Amino acid sequence: EAMNSFSLYWAGKLPATAFLSSYTLGLRYPHEWDIFFYSKGGLQAARDLYAKQGLYYVNRIHHGPNIIHSKTPIRSIEDFRDLKLRVPGGMIAETFAKAGAKTTLLPGGEVFSALEKGTIDAADYTGPAVNWALGFQQVTKYISMGPAGLMSVYQPVDLMDFAVNMNVWNQLPDNLKKFVEDEIQVYSNA
Repeated sequence: EAMNSFSLYWAGKLPATAFLSSYTLGLRYPHEWDIFFYSKGGLQAARDLYAKQGLYYVNRIHHGPNIIHSKTPIRSIEDFRDLKLRVPGGMIAETFAKAGAKTTLLPGGEVFSALEKGTIDAADYTGPAVNWALGFQQVTKYISMGPAGLMSVYQPVDLMDFAVNMNVWNQLPDNLKKFVEDEIQVYSNA
């Protein structure tokens, strides 16, 4: 009845969601996303978009930057040529494909084994803490980040969302709705 998903995964069905999540050379810091969502109409735009699918967009959830775990060093754009790379798809995959990478989209639960077996050479899944917890450092030797001062050029803020089936949301009492909205904000800012 509810989901915490990566908005970009919906881009095939809802193209505008590509801009509700971190994208190549997009907004770089959590506070920039907060300005977009709370001062520039982004939250209402997201809610309007999701409502057409019968969902209530509760809020965005931002985490740290995404990084690439790789079996080989990535020191220049040329190093992406023929690299079998797991990325989330959409504009991000298109960007890496233009750099010569052979991109693929794998569910999170398959990334470790794909790296371990050599099905892929490198992977972006999420931020450093989650990647570490999933053990990517056990099957890769390198971590690729952005230039000094920016950990990731292609996804500097891992931006996700929390949405609820609209019928379920509408049945919740106002105090519970407020609680959920507040806790999503707390979780996002943790």
